Amino acid sequence: GVFQDFLGIDFSINLVMNKGGAWGVFSSIPKVLLSVRIGIILALAVYTFFINPLKKRTFPFLLIIIGALANIIDVFIYGAVVDMFHFVLWGYSYPVFNVADMLIFFGVAILIMQIISEKLKKDRINATESP
Repeated sequence: GVFQDFLGIDFSINLVMNKGGAWGVFSSIPKVLLSVRIGIILALAVYTFFINPLKKRTFPFLLIIIGALANIIDVFIYGAVVDMFHFVLWGYSYPVFNVADMLIFFGVAILIMQIISEKLKKDRINATESP
């Protein structure tokens, strides 16, 4: 492993070929999964570049699109998504993941933070306008 028991966390690099989606789900129907992934990426790209009214959402959408495309490229080249980062967090073995998965995660996390921030800002404005 790269490190063990650092504040209860272990980290190692392990090669895992994932033929399914997250946590290996849908691995029994890889062609359907690939088609759905491509469809979602195309729909998200069309939305991001042609429909998206909030330009600040472009960056997180791009992170998601790039991560998803990288995983699809893995499927075309290797027949599966290549995962390698493995953490054991205080005894819980977290599923192995890759850099593309991190891009998707951070894109979604940024979107969630933007939405929460907008909601809090709107709530503050509404609170100051109410008698």
